[in-house]
This record gives sequence, structure tokens and C-alpha cells, in this order.
Amino acid sequence: MTSLVREATVGDAQGIAEVHVRTWQAAYRGLLSDDELNGLSVEARAEFWTALLAQGKSTGFTLVAEDGDQVVGFCSVVAPARDEDLGPRACEVAAIYVDPRRWRSGVGTSLLDAAVRRLDDGGWEEATLWVLDDNPRARGFYTKHGFTPDGALRRDADEDPPELRLRLSLLSAATKRRAGR
Repeated sequence: MTSLVREATVGDAQGIAEVHVRTWQAAYRGLLSDDELNGLSVEARAEFWTALLAQGKSTGFTLVAEDGDQVVGFCSVVAPARDEDLGPRACEVAAIYVDPRRWRSGVGTSLLDAAVRRLDDGGWEEATLWVLDDNPRARGFYTKHGFTPDGALRRDADEDPPELRLRLSLLSAATKRRAGR
């Protein structure tokens, strides 16, 4: 199946929310509490995404992958990155999720590649992201795309599982892309 990657609009908020909730419930089952996952609300996520997308591009961008008129994945980037220990030319992949029915179909790769191209074109030097330390599927995906751990760990709350920060030099990613690798 082929999907089109494009800039998200406010009209995509509902589709993004549906993918967001479905993906969390599938990907994080066993990593986060069932109560937390079962309590996720598409309506609340749609409100969040509507508000975020209505702000425009001042703090980053969101891309969607669509198949026909259905959102099947999204990638949201914050620029600059929110971590204070990073340089001013670092940005953050804040979210990248693909509908579980489309896992391993190339949608995630298409989204991440499009985001990295756009960041490179914008002059950013580095991309970071946070991934649950105990999520081998996601860690493998990011490693395949050149992200490496930098040793930073965080927890939002004591009971939350640890997250590991990964980094990608956009300078080396651009060099590889231009060389056709």
C-alpha cells in the first residue's frame, strides 16, 4: 500500500487522534498500565491536536501519512528541542505513530524520512527523540534510521517506565542522502 506524506492541517486532528490512541494501546500494552491505556480518549486527543495544529508552524511541524482520505500515521517535530542541555540547532521528534494495522509497511520510514529532509532543509543540525527504554520494536526502528542513545534517561513520574534519549546528526544524514545511501 502506498501512502502520501504531507503537512497536517486542523482537519486531520480527528484522524491523528485515532491513530495516536490506537497506537498507544497496541504498542504500550505491557509497558504502561492497562488503566492508563484503556482510559485514553480519542476526543481528548482530537482537542489537543486541533489546538496544536491551529497554532501554525512557530514551534515545529506535523506531517501525516494518508491512504486515500484516511490518516494512517503522523510525525510531529518540535523545533528547537525542549531539552535545555541540547544546542540551539537541535530539534525533537516529539511523536511518530503509525496505525498498528500498517506497521512494517513503510509508513513510519516515509514519515521519518520526510521529517529528516525537512529538518535538513531548514538548517537543523541534530534530531533527538525519547523512546521507552523497554520498547525494542521502537528502538530497533530508530536505530535502523541512524539514531543512537546518548545516555540520557528520564521518567515523567516515579512509577513511569524510563525513557532513553536518542540522537541523529542531521549533518551525517544529509551527507548519506546526497550520496544516495
